Amino acid sequence: MVRINRAPDGATNGERGRIDSPEWVRPPEVLTMVSNVETWFEHMELYFLAGRIAPERRAALV
Repeated sequence: MVRINRAPDGATNGERGRIDSPEWVRPPEVLTMVSNVETWFEHMELYFLAGRIAPERRAALV
């Protein structure tokens, strides 16, 4: 049996329907458990980009 992982027609994930990296972007609640601050900020930046959050709103989320 062959299994094809395909989204339903019309479903997209991100810009042009692609995920840029193989890892899901973690929500901020999960990132608070990370002890490495540099990693935390890198993941927050990915979260902001994926969510298309404007720079002026980012400070309120951190």
